[in-house]
Amino acid sequence: MHESTRELLEGVIDYAGMFPPASLSLTEALHTYRAFSATDHQWISQRFVIGVQHFATLYASIMKSPPATPIRCCVVASKTADASGTEWVDHVKRDLDFIFDPAWARDFLVVDTVEIAVPPLAVNTRSVVELMEILNLNEVDAFFEVNTLPTSGAWVDGNRRLLEQLADYRGRGPHVTGLKLRCGGTIPTVFPTSRQLARALMEAGRRAVAVKFTAGLHHPFPTHDSTVGCFMHGFVNVMTAALSAYIYPVDLDSLIAILDDVNPEHFQFRADALRREGVILDATQIKAARTEFVRSFGSCSLDEPLADLSQWAIL
Repeated sequence: MHESTRELLEGVIDYAGMFPPASLSLTEALHTYRAFSATDHQWISQRFVIGVQHFATLYASIMKSPPATPIRCCVVASKTADASGTEWVDHVKRDLDFIFDPAWARDFLVVDTVEIAVPPLAVNTRSVVELMEILNLNEVDAFFEVNTLPTSGAWVDGNRRLLEQLADYRGRGPHVTGLKLRCGGTIPTVFPTSRQLARALMEAGRRAVAVKFTAGLHHPFPTHDSTVGCFMHGFVNVMTAALSAYIYPVDLDSLIAILDDVNPEHFQFRADALRREGVILDATQIKAARTEFVRSFGSCSLDEPLADLSQWAIL
């Protein structure tokens, strides 16, 4: 395997088997994750994603059969219908109090990331900063997402304002505080356009705000899904575009072209670099950017991404 491939894909999948469309039970998802962790491909996935409402059950299950090494966990905080954010922040604070309760032994289950969906009207408020400070005090990384559909004008404006707030907060603590971008789902209206996604990546790269992704990224390259009824973004495209936005001053049209490229042969993985039509991402640059900026993507499948990567001889 080329070094550039390894640096791009190591730990890139946060396994979210309990989330749609897989929607596995906790028992099934945990079994899948632990079985995968014993395979030769375990290096590609590093976290188990769990909704906060299932955290106690996950903890009890793991304590019954402790793993040889601790399971790294990403906890998704509760979403609420509260658009203003007044009730929302109290709800999330209760979630965080629960997650970080000292009563939970951390020998076999380590929470290193928390994801929080922010109501559009709560962006750029003191409430978001309060949550950032709580998460930093508890020594975990945090990723914030604007809780609205990309078909709404609030998606673009909300991400811009959230990025401004994240950039202002960056550096106040040792842990990553970044932007979570939803790239799809089970219906066409939840998929951002390539232009929307490219603009968010360009703004994040310009401000050096870390990003991670979720939903709709089952395949390395853009693929039409007949079940969903639209083209799904490809995770190789999204990761390449995100890295390019961070490493180079890439313009919007160039990022859109990367996101829309359906030809796997245009993405040349070499020993020293990943190349795509004039864009050269050195393996050392990829490694540094993955550490500082481009975290991972959540996927409810481990088999589909691996099958496609093998099909295109990337692994």
